[in-house]
Amino acid sequence: SSPHYTTYSNYVKSLQSTLSSSLLPTSLNAHLASYFSPSRNLEIRNYHSSNPSLYNYTLTKELPRMSYTFKIQKPPFTQPPTIHTTPSSIKAAMTPPPKTGSTIHHIVRCANQSFVANIITSLQTYPFQIPSSLLRLKVTSCDFTVALTKEEKSLSIDIVVAASVHALELGTVSLSVYYDPRGTGVSAAVADN
Repeated sequence: SSPHYTTYSNYVKSLQSTLSSSLLPTSLNAHLASYFSPSRNLEIRNYHSSNPSLYNYTLTKELPRMSYTFKIQKPPFTQPPTIHTTPSSIKAAMTPPPKTGSTIHHIVRCANQSFVANIITSLQTYPFQIPSSLLRLKVTSCDFTVALTKEEKSLSIDIVVAASVHALELGTVSLSVYYDPRGTGVSAAVADN
């Protein structure tokens, strides 16, 4: 075995240990809490508030290609929430559409790839001890849950991101993301496995 192979092999092992370290959840959670600061939350809210076309984008483009669960309770809130998981049942449940400026309209605007991009950006700024020019992050699983009930109006995303350098996969990170536009904004944390 050549000295270059040994050096490269040791480097790869150190990268893989970075992703599998038991310290990763604690430090990554601290990074995510810092990243989603009040000012960043305001930017995210303002972006989605100023782009009402994202509502139709979610319902027409994203529903067929992503995984969604809508938990909907209609006024006067006397019936329990209904669960919708297919594009056709979600579209039917969201007809007629809510008022453009409503919290419900805003949450549906967020339930798409534009919101997930914020999560990826937060991970790209984490110091993985890998040069950012080499690190590639790819979403391998993304499940949206939209809660539109009397008690809760929120978006939850369970997301798995694979990290790789060139063609070598280093590992995955599972995150749970929660967005409450009326409360704390975005919070994200390493998911319990």
